[in-house]
Formats: sequence, C-alpha cells, structure tokens
Amino acid sequence: MNAPTIERPTREQSLSVKKVVRILRAFTRENPELTVAELVSITKLPRTVCYRLIVTLEDEGLLERDEDSGRYRIGLELFRLGNLGLRTINIRDVALPEMTKLAAATEDVVVLSVESRLEALCVERVDGGFPIQTSAAKVGKTLPLHVGGGPFALLAFLPEEKQQAVLSADLTKLTSRTVVDPDCIKTRIEQVREAGFAVGDEDLIDHLVAIGAPIFDAKGEVAGSLSVGAIKARYPNERVQEVATLVMASCDKISALLGAPAGRRHRRAAAS
Repeated sequence: MNAPTIERPTREQSLSVKKVVRILRAFTRENPELTVAELVSITKLPRTVCYRLIVTLEDEGLLERDEDSGRYRIGLELFRLGNLGLRTINIRDVALPEMTKLAAATEDVVVLSVESRLEALCVERVDGGFPIQTSAAKVGKTLPLHVGGGPFALLAFLPEEKQQAVLSADLTKLTSRTVVDPDCIKTRIEQVREAGFAVGDEDLIDHLVAIGAPIFDAKGEVAGSLSVGAIKARYPNERVQEVATLVMASCDKISALLGAPAGRRHRRAAAS
C-alpha cells in the first residue's frame, strides 16, 4: 500500500523580497565587497532591477557604498539585526526554563521582552493554568516602552540616551491610566530602578495588571525583561508584592546565567 502524499500548504511569497535576499546572499567571506556589475552577474537579476534594490538597501542601511571604489558591502544595520537575533535566541533559550516555572507558580502569563527600535518586542510567552489568559503580548508583537510591566522595566534600565529618545517622542495614551507626561515618567523610572520592578496597572489595557523586572547581560546592560500579567481582580496589593518577588528572583537567575555582574541585578542596579 502506497503512503499517502503529503502536500505542503501553499504560502504566498514576495518575489521582491526573494530578489533582495539574493542580493544580500551574494556577499560572502570570500567576496565581502561587490560592484553593481558583479551583483548583477551573481544574482542574474536585470541591471535596472538590481540597481534599484541596491539603492533601496543602501538607503535603509543594509548595504554601504565605498565612495572611492564604488563597491558595496554589508551595512551596519544588517549587523545590528543579526546581533539582535543572536542575542534574542540566547536569552530565550536561557530564560525559557525559568519562565515555565514562573508560569506554574503564578498560573498567569509570563512574557519575555527585549528592546528593539525603542519598543518592547515579545520574543517568548508561557501561559499559566488560570482559565483567563491575557492576549496583550504575543510573540513577535511590539508594545510601547512607557506602559505595562515588562516594557517599562526595560525603559527604566535603558541607557539615558534611549530613555530621552522615548520621552521626546509622541507618547500614546492607551487608557485613562496611561501616563504620558515625561516628567512623571522620569519620576516613575527612578522609582522602578529603586524597587527593581515595574507595575503596569491598567495603563496598557483596561482591567490588566502586569509586573515586570529587568534581565542583565554579561556587560551589565539590560538584555530583556520578564513580566507576569493577568486580570486586575487577581492582583490585590499583597499579591503584587508576592509576584514581584518571584519575578525578580527569576530575573536574577537568568541574569546570572547570562553572566551579569552581581551589582547589576535589580535593586542593586540602581546603586551601581
């Protein structure tokens, strides 16, 4: 009897993106710099199409052009994205066991976020056992840094220049409890750095509370944040403190596994 044929589901693909990928993959260790003519020869793309895509990639910082030789090379923006990917994979692998334990202990949603382009990018999520689970953070989704538990925990420990960039932008008021005044946010940043955790109390979504704390890397820089969230009814003041302690303990363990100096963990971070 013949085995049944398994057909792959049809997926819509962008031919333009495929052409861009062909251009980027033309650069190798052996050929780190290429001319337009060489890129046309390698990719087999029409010269006008290839040139137009090269110019676009240059504008976006994914390619750089040497003014003297006219040759192109991989741009710093692509290195940044690659480094973010490596960093994200590493922190996710290290954090996942602790996230699983934290979700079991609290029965609520545990989210791992990293800063990306001045937003909080959700890179992992583990649901607890409580029947009502929030959907504010999904893997691949970004949230503003001035709201929530996890995003604000990132903001509080980012370098000052990034904090200023966030505060100087137009801050969206998502609920009646969202704080958008820069001076008030600065005060809250100081409080979070002192306490070691942030509480998002209905400032992202009505009836949602989340507690977040920072994770530090071997350089002593904030690498991400963990947050636990659920409906507000589950978080009276005493439980906020209880869960905050659990979140910070998990973040301490993850930070230690990432090689963070002891002086760059939670409450001690504010004094370093």
